Amino acid sequence: MNKTKLLQDIQQIPEMNPDKHDGSYELMREIVTSYSMMDDLSVCNYRDLNAIYMMAIGTWKLNPEKKKEYIQKGNLPDFEKERMTNVIDRIWDNACNNMYENRESDKPSIGMFGTGFYSFQNKTTTQCVQDFIMMLVDIKDMEDDSQMFDRASEVLTSDFKGMKAASASVILHCLKPYTFPVLNGNMGKGNIFDVLGIELIKPAEIDTYISNCRKIKIYRDSNFPFKNYRILDQWVGKIDKYQDDEYFPSLDEYDPGISQEQYEEILQNRDIIKVSSLDTLYYIYKMGGEASCQAIAEKYGNTPMHYNSNAVNVAKKIFKETGCPLSTRDDEKGDEYWTILFQGRYTGINEVGTFIWHLRKPLADAIFTLDEENFFKELEMVEEKQKIFDKNIILYGPPGTGKTYNTMIYSVAIIEEKTYEEIQIEAKNDFNKVKERYESYKADGVIAFTTLHQSYGYEEFIEGIKPKTDKQTGDITYEIVDGVFKAFCDNNSKSVDMREIFEDAWGKLVDSTEEKEGKYIFTRRTGTKLEAIYMNDDKFRVEWSGDTHNDLTKASIFKQWSDTETKRESLKGGTKWLYDARVAIIDELNKLGLPQYDEQKTSNCVFIIDEINRGNISKIFGELITLIEGTKRRGTEEETTVKLPYSGDEFGVPSNVYILGTMNTADRSIALMDTALRRRFSFEEMMPDTNILREIGADRVEADGQVLDVAAMLDIINRRIEFLYDREHTIGHAFFTGLKNDPTIDNLAKIFEKSIIPLLQEYFYEDYGKIQLVLGDDGKMNKDKQYQFICDEDVKINELFNTNPNMESSKKYIIQKGAFYKIKSYKMVGKVFE
Repeated sequence: MNKTKLLQDIQQIPEMNPDKHDGSYELMREIVTSYSMMDDLSVCNYRDLNAIYMMAIGTWKLNPEKKKEYIQKGNLPDFEKERMTNVIDRIWDNACNNMYENRESDKPSIGMFGTGFYSFQNKTTTQCVQDFIMMLVDIKDMEDDSQMFDRASEVLTSDFKGMKAASASVILHCLKPYTFPVLNGNMGKGNIFDVLGIELIKPAEIDTYISNCRKIKIYRDSNFPFKNYRILDQWVGKIDKYQDDEYFPSLDEYDPGISQEQYEEILQNRDIIKVSSLDTLYYIYKMGGEASCQAIAEKYGNTPMHYNSNAVNVAKKIFKETGCPLSTRDDEKGDEYWTILFQGRYTGINEVGTFIWHLRKPLADAIFTLDEENFFKELEMVEEKQKIFDKNIILYGPPGTGKTYNTMIYSVAIIEEKTYEEIQIEAKNDFNKVKERYESYKADGVIAFTTLHQSYGYEEFIEGIKPKTDKQTGDITYEIVDGVFKAFCDNNSKSVDMREIFEDAWGKLVDSTEEKEGKYIFTRRTGTKLEAIYMNDDKFRVEWSGDTHNDLTKASIFKQWSDTETKRESLKGGTKWLYDARVAIIDELNKLGLPQYDEQKTSNCVFIIDEINRGNISKIFGELITLIEGTKRRGTEEETTVKLPYSGDEFGVPSNVYILGTMNTADRSIALMDTALRRRFSFEEMMPDTNILREIGADRVEADGQVLDVAAMLDIINRRIEFLYDREHTIGHAFFTGLKNDPTIDNLAKIFEKSIIPLLQEYFYEDYGKIQLVLGDDGKMNKDKQYQFICDEDVKINELFNTNPNMESSKKYIIQKGAFYKIKSYKMVGKVFE
């Protein structure tokens, strides 16, 4: 890389006036101004973030009418929607009259970024959206970079959901082009900042964006005369010209001349290319823009040749569609097609493989765009399937956050060897179908469920001695009884008794079965021909008489012979041995229409432990706490078993048994859990997510001509609880899901009276003053006291006692049930609802 020449060339670029370069700068300022005029941002949701992001997206992807459409779908007041529609029309007229430098060929356009648009629905939360919009409103009127960085860093944290640096930087740059650089799809090897020597930290992640902005600002101010970061963003497309001979062929030698848009159009046309054939390109993109086929194979599985073949086939299809020129360089790995997609180089020291493929810039941008549109979801599913569920998982969170619901999703996914996301999507579309499968697995004993409590012990869980009374004599005897976990493990062991299979299946077709010298012999006479199977453990031998192998009735199931033994050339009579042939034999038995057998009695199975933190884990698990580790399971290299104290049996936990626990953080913090248990489980947090209420349509209640935003109300209640108590004692969204089918004030009143109020009483130990603060009752005064859920009255000490004791005045609190049936009681939970 000729960094010196690159730096010199960039330094010659004059300042860029944002309002003359592209109309999206003005659009972004205008839409943020519209939101700054709103008195109440609590009504904002993902649709508003969609509208804001749309202002930066190029009209060659989405026309001006689409921008208006997203404005209308948002929650701006009607007069602001009308104003923004006029703004879009005015800026589009400017673009058509060539008033902007940024143009897509000869066509007018607004929006500098060719990223494909996707909705933030189901990706972010309402609170994140509102925080982000408020951040934009605040930054709009700021001038100092440090002040803007500080404000943005309050919002762009690891807790922010649904957005990475790419989307955030595009929005912020259009609002403040001299302050916020663009960190979009160019964040692979060879991006402009990397080339300039600016060491960015995780440039794709949103929580490091501001710290990276500070680094980039220092470099820019020290090296360049301009301020607009768009100049650096544009220069990314020219980096390849400074690559010297690192990659070949150079652009001067060969350029296929295919634009980003052409690559996009062809890659997403399934009549031309299957998505599965794009795995090489997608995985190289995810690995930073360059990789060898060997490196891809080691990371994602499959063989290097698989990825090599897929890439070349894609290149050939693109050549056929575009008629682009082919490179004529002699030393290009013997194939003229791969250069349509890549430049390349040979691997260096400590690099895996022989040859590195480097994505061409327009192709990398096309893949980024399609990835933003979730085009590669099919490949991501394949990748997710390669991720193995942890053997021991605990779902933890406050009450009502869907932990029990998610045990069903996890269980079905584990048993069916699918991803969590696959089953979750199924459940959203048809919950009953997933539940039916879950209940069926429970009935079959593949799923078991138990709830721990303080008196739960080793005897109930593993094994114990229980008395048994003879009804006739009255004598008491004692027997060893398996606990629920041991019985579950034994019933779902992977082991298969091959003798049992042959006796049950093949044995039904034979003339005789006998045991001789430890070997089971099955014989069948068909006319003058005799067939015999000798079995000892996993060894099988077949003997027959007849002219050819085909004369054997049913014996064709043994057509797969072991390569470890010397084979006779002729199939006319003789003996063959089979080693470790259980899978082949069972498969062939199934083909013959005999009872269906699998390689194991069951595949994955799930043991659910509800309220796992309420039991004494050391007492319940005993010595088995070590055996549940994934590396100590039966069938692993470090397989460990123990001799049980009562029965004396050797016991180990099978590798196909998954343990799924739930933990209510309102009962006990993770920090207080048994250390041995914490080390052996992975933890998945389940927090309140009001976006789920919006997704399922349980976020609205109408009464007396008024509409209540239930999700927004719950958000502010939880923010208050988190301030007064902690996040582990917030209120879960699941309490309100019943509003989906019954969105009435009566149903909401029932939820509050029977669930929410008792929960708050438990949380705050009946400190009703704090409960009032949580519910906004402290702000319902005078004529509005009728809307208090918790009504307070002053206690007059001199009227209560015969004497006048020297005591401070006090209050008494009453749960005002009538308030539960008035929608204004809920709308006044916070000032934002007035």
